[in-house]
Amino acid sequence: MHVKEAIDLLKSKGYRITPQRIAILKVLENNKEHPSAEDIFLQVRKYSTFISFASIYNILDILEKEGLIKSIFGIDGIKHYDPDTSCHAHFFCKKCGRLLDLKDNFIELSRFKESLSRYDVESVEVIVTGICPDCKKEL
Repeated sequence: MHVKEAIDLLKSKGYRITPQRIAILKVLENNKEHPSAEDIFLQVRKYSTFISFASIYNILDILEKEGLIKSIFGIDGIKHYDPDTSCHAHFFCKKCGRLLDLKDNFIELSRFKESLSRYDVESVEVIVTGICPDCKKEL
């Protein structure tokens, strides 16, 4: 997701472009960390000190509704946000709590989604759990 493209899309849908929305878009742009709303709140405070948690959640809901981000419930029970809306799996590390993208072709999720063509499939979610390579080195 690029900020300029996201702003153009939001404008075309009739949304006002506020400093808070721009700040959230900047935090999410090319973000690979899958931040939670709290993480986003803390980062947005660097751009805009005037923002509430309610605003964060409302803006994230709009961005998700318009297809600019997707939400993922981690095994930690926390909702995380991903600006990469392509079909891909995630890995949740039970030791460090990170949620990582799995882009390798170990599973053809897009082809799996296509195989369900008789259904009205909105998304396919795969979350693999275990210990990430960084944490595995520490063992």
